[in-house]
Amino acid sequence: MVSKKYINRFLVILVLVIWVIAWIIPLWNIFATATKTVDQYLSEKPWVIHLRLESLKQLFVNMYAGLIGRVSVEAILPALVNSLLYGVVGASIAIFIASLAAYSLSKMRLRARFLLFMLIFSGTIFPAQIYLIPLFKMYQQIHFYDKRIGMLCFYISICIPFCLLVLRNWFNDIESAIIDAARIDGCGSMKIFMRIIIPLSWPPFVTLFLLQFTWVWNDLIFGLTLTVSSSVRPIMPILANLHNLHTPAPFPVVLASTLVASFPTIILVIIFQRRFFKGLTMTVAGE
Repeated sequence: MVSKKYINRFLVILVLVIWVIAWIIPLWNIFATATKTVDQYLSEKPWVIHLRLESLKQLFVNMYAGLIGRVSVEAILPALVNSLLYGVVGASIAIFIASLAAYSLSKMRLRARFLLFMLIFSGTIFPAQIYLIPLFKMYQQIHFYDKRIGMLCFYISICIPFCLLVLRNWFNDIESAIIDAARIDGCGSMKIFMRIIIPLSWPPFVTLFLLQFTWVWNDLIFGLTLTVSSSVRPIMPILANLHNLHTPAPFPVVLASTLVASFPTIILVIIFQRRFFKGLTMTVAGE
């Protein structure tokens, strides 16, 4: 008779296989479609891919048609720079501010620490879309609408609550004896933060940076609502104009362009994969 242990292991493996297949199928469909001509897209099944040199050539042709033919160079290059600016600077500043707040709420004697934490974290309770209309009106009144500084301020503020949650839990697991020993040696709060807390927290910093950068890079609705000029808009609203009522680009062109938009996050994950998975594992495990 098969033991319960093997049955549970088989069920876990089965669920993982189904989960992987559910992720691979749409990704395969995107790549397969991006390597086709319009005639091949209309006549062949979606999952059919041509593993030939011509298919890779067609992929680059579609990328060129999407990024240059349908959207001018004057629009696409600033959009790429803007998305990099919003993602790198916005995520970095948000993590730094959240780390200061997390350090204060976990290692310093403050009144109503939990109430302050819940006040900040409550920003993630509601769907982000409910902020659209109030934010749009406020940005028009304070002249932040269609400004890079306005987009940076939004991305920084929207990323802080989740970063605070993760870093507060991480800092709570750092032994207080280390902090007390540093205070006995004459270190102030800021010196302790810079020389002890930050060096011990690089795994969650990298994990949060990749997560928040990916969110900012993939943002469409706020970039579309809070900006109007191509010199300020991020990349996703620009790519969204590839297929609209006036300029309906073929789907192979659109999907090839989405692959281009995925490159920065893929490159960052490859570069920081060791620290990313270490920080993700330790954060989930509560170590």
